[in-house]
Amino acid sequence: MTRNIYFIHGICDFSLSFIQMFRFLGREGYKVYFNDLPGHGSKISDWEKGSITFTKICSAVSLDIKKQIKGEKFILIAHSMGCAVASNVFLKHKSQIEKIIFINPFTPMGPFKKIDKNPELPKKGKDYYVTIVKFGKKYDLPEKEETLKKTFFGWLPQDYKFFLPLMLELAKQRRMRMINLDYREIAKYVKKIPISLITCDKDTDIPNNLTLNYFNNMYKKFSHYTLNCGHNPCKEVPNEFNSLIKTIVSKEE
Repeated sequence: MTRNIYFIHGICDFSLSFIQMFRFLGREGYKVYFNDLPGHGSKISDWEKGSITFTKICSAVSLDIKKQIKGEKFILIAHSMGCAVASNVFLKHKSQIEKIIFINPFTPMGPFKKIDKNPELPKKGKDYYVTIVKFGKKYDLPEKEETLKKTFFGWLPQDYKFFLPLMLELAKQRRMRMINLDYREIAKYVKKIPISLITCDKDTDIPNNLTLNYFNNMYKKFSHYTLNCGHNPCKEVPNEFNSLIKTIVSKEE
């Protein structure tokens, strides 16, 4: 029986950056589904229709899963910010999901030294995430949006500056706490749905020690794998990455 896989890419990216994985899994007999997130890749023109929010992205992914997979079982694979999207859509499709694979996931960091069991929304004037880690450097973000924009523009490539509103949304503590709650919901189902985490030793976008610490706090049980590369293992070490993905998806648990 053919097994289904659904893949979710990250911010400022597009699905076909993982095309080598798609082709490899296809040759191995898997049916791989994917789609560019709103405002990304083939859907870049979505920005002309209005702002792209994290909520809109999650809704679009959930609808795409319903349209493409149509109630069948599937393995969920996500990369970077796509992992936060995956955790959000999880509850809507938990009866279909066989296992989840997170690749260098975007998770709440910085001010979240421990998991908030009863998170309070930040007070007015304290709405922005304290620290962003990018290219191995920490940026302490001030609370004024205009200064925030200058900080983001400092490293954001010219072609990607229309992603700024979405990045600012993800930088808010309010959104971070909501994402934190989404990841926590998955913890209730770890006995039934296996979780695998892939981190990369040279990832400067999302340091693996912070990610691993977050997962150790969040989940009592998960499988952890490491690769010696940067943020996108499919581009950097495709053979090793594909071999690892095959091991995880074919593992009986």
